[in-house]
Amino acid sequence: MNRHLFRYFWYFVRRDWMIETSYKFSFVFQFAGIFLQVMLFYFFALFIGDGAARFLQSYGGNYFAFVLIGIAYQGYFSVALSGFSSKLRRDQMLGTLEMMLMSPLSGQRILALSASYDLVFTSLRIFLYLLVGGLFFGLSFGEANSVTCLVILVLTVSSFSGLGILSAAFIMVIKKGDPVVWLFSMLNTLFGGVYFTIEVFPPMLQKLALCLPITHSLHAFRKGLMFGSSLDELWFEVIFLLIFSFVTLPLGLWAFSFAIRRAKQSGSLGQH
Repeated sequence: MNRHLFRYFWYFVRRDWMIETSYKFSFVFQFAGIFLQVMLFYFFALFIGDGAARFLQSYGGNYFAFVLIGIAYQGYFSVALSGFSSKLRRDQMLGTLEMMLMSPLSGQRILALSASYDLVFTSLRIFLYLLVGGLFFGLSFGEANSVTCLVILVLTVSSFSGLGILSAAFIMVIKKGDPVVWLFSMLNTLFGGVYFTIEVFPPMLQKLALCLPITHSLHAFRKGLMFGSSLDELWFEVIFLLIFSFVTLPLGLWAFSFAIRRAKQSGSLGQH
């Protein structure tokens, strides 16, 4: 069964690869944009100089490394939050969703596999961000703890996927986007520590930031990548992400199963 799942995984990745590369100009510019974005934040870090160092003591005072990891890692949040619903919406519009749901694969597995390409491509983008930062702008991640980084990545995707699957359930039922996920994305970007540390906020907003999983996820990933921190040192962040995953992922899967049953009963699977 695992071999069959891997084969389906490859089919989904290959399908989306063919779709994305059919727009060659846009596809190439995505990679060119990585270099330009890294260069932008490199010079921005030079511009602010030591002004941010007092807020970045726990990250070695290096704003460029801090923000580069943040913008690269943000791709995983986007995939987990909106990747499922966007692919579901696309298949609805193309008229292929109903046929896929008639295949031997369950609806939940189809939904999970639909994000396969995005996860692979996002992983490649993160690697390229860090590679460009290292080759052209002098960043070094020689102390990185690969085990810590991998575990945090898995926990991040699982914790945010619950909300993303919940959004896909809304798409299945109401045929429109879910504003809750959009709001959650904005909160993550602003308060989650992507571009600046939460220490710059007043105490009330710091408490809000600490309630968001992205805050703990980014902190743990940065520590593992920049300083080689172990999972034992990051136990609080690991437990927080585990709890969030155990709450949101089953809820999202249950909601999506319910949405499929309701759509089948009403005959609205192919409607968009």
